[in-house]
Amino acid sequence: MSAPGISPAAPPDAFVGASLGTDVLHLSLQRLVMVAGANRDFAPAHSDSEAARQGGAPAAFADVIFVFALFERLLMQWSGPRGRITRMGPLKIKDFLICGQDVSSTGTIESVRSVPGPDGVPWGEVMAKITLSQPDGREPVSGSATILVPRARGADT
Repeated sequence: MSAPGISPAAPPDAFVGASLGTDVLHLSLQRLVMVAGANRDFAPAHSDSEAARQGGAPAAFADVIFVFALFERLLMQWSGPRGRITRMGPLKIKDFLICGQDVSSTGTIESVRSVPGPDGVPWGEVMAKITLSQPDGREPVSGSATILVPRARGADT
């Protein structure tokens, strides 16, 4: 039995134009402090809104390591536990991911090709565009990522 939201087999929707789904996470100040501490990123702008405002941001904001974690979270929720992320980036960071708002991670498959997998059978190499957005209409971060996923038995290669 697999965990909720985790597919044990190859994603059936690994085709160009398919969605990776949407993942929504609330970006609270507590979460930012926990992430900053775990990353040993003690820049005040990641945990203190006043310090962030003094630096030109509207509030405390997520660091780039957290941005990568959001990309990884979306990819792994879509692929299931057998997915293997092989590349993340390049990223375009256009604005701040600010605390006090939700962050929506969405992705769309841009290419799929068959490659030799780690188990000797063909796997799918999926390249996707990922966007992080917030409810105020901004899309602060976009970028690409590549992930290997096992091919479904009998899938075209």
